[in-house]
Amino acid sequence: MGCSGSKLPPTDEHVKTCIEMLQKKPNTKRFKKDLDLLKAIDSCYASNVYGGSMLLPIGSSDKRGALRHKKNNTEADIKALPINYLYGGGYYTLKHVQHNPNEEVDSEAGAMFSDIFLLVESIEDLEKM
Repeated sequence: MGCSGSKLPPTDEHVKTCIEMLQKKPNTKRFKKDLDLLKAIDSCYASNVYGGSMLLPIGSSDKRGALRHKKNNTEADIKALPINYLYGGGYYTLKHVQHNPNEEVDSEAGAMFSDIFLLVESIEDLEKM
């Protein structure tokens, strides 16, 4: 008799942080000034078809409705990534990245910013990226 062990590959802290970010609902506190936008964001996230975490089970393209019954392999794929820390691999967060450097922040329309979250396997060969 052999030992069956765990079927999940080992997960390190960078991968855990990435998966936790993908599972939680986005922070919408900064949109409280625009209640219509806040309602739209919350409505989209709560959608049975398109909303929620990208790690949830997926729906079928041949059956319409809110049923999500197909297995989603995204989490297992993320956990199986061979992160090469020696060559710059890991989980990175880029905060407040401006979409267009020509937009004026102080203008009436303002400028658009995003937070970017990346899980990188390696940057050993930058020419292939």
